[in-house]
Amino acid sequence: MTRETSIAVYRELEASGALSRLRLVVAKDIAENGPTTQAETWSRLSAGKSQRYKDSYSPRFVDLQAMGVIETVGERPCAVSKKTCLAWDLTGKMPIRPETRQTRVELEREACNERVG
Repeated sequence: MTRETSIAVYRELEASGALSRLRLVVAKDIAENGPTTQAETWSRLSAGKSQRYKDSYSPRFVDLQAMGVIETVGERPCAVSKKTCLAWDLTGKMPIRPETRQTRVELEREACNERVG
């Protein structure tokens, strides 16, 4: 996928409001710099910030992958860690909403409706 296409996908993601702020920040970095490794993204996004701030990006890769927004596109040497790492890029797909679990109140209401109906 060309970077222009990735940036267009990012803009669609941004306009949809389907991603949280941190997920959107990671998606934008990948769109602008991908394929990229996690360490490269962390380095760009957390420059001059604390380790705690840096650690907040790690789970976003897992979230975005589970939603179908990013995928691994191979391995390559990481510019930050100097190790062979997975490279990530946008898939071009809109996020898949994970199934939500019903709350206790919703389950009770559903059971009540079944008894009445």
